[in-house]
Amino acid sequence: MNPGLATTLYLVVLCAASAAWQFGPRRSRNRPFRPVATAAVLIIIAVPSLLQLTIAPGMLLSMERSGVSTGIEQPWRLVTALLVQDGGWAGMAFNLTTPVRIGLLAELVWGAGH
Repeated sequence: MNPGLATTLYLVVLCAASAAWQFGPRRSRNRPFRPVATAAVLIIIAVPSLLQLTIAPGMLLSMERSGVSTGIEQPWRLVTALLVQDGGWAGMAFNLTTPVRIGLLAELVWGAGH
């Protein structure tokens, strides 16, 4: 993907989340804030990422997208590719902070979706 397009799409998502935060419904003050969905996404991304970057560097080769045959011959790679980091520690930091920022805003505005 073109880096300029990716940056633009990222900014659009952040602006939409900010607008939802400002103009969306507010949660009740008597209920504690528990970002359950955001925490689940964080754990789902963090555990395989940490394993890959510390003790199992071969995970990237076995789980990454690998061309056109990915969806036909190895369909699991469509999902597992989201859990491994081809950008090393910097990629993991970005891939963990982005869902946290967007997820916290979304859960503050719309709730955890019980």
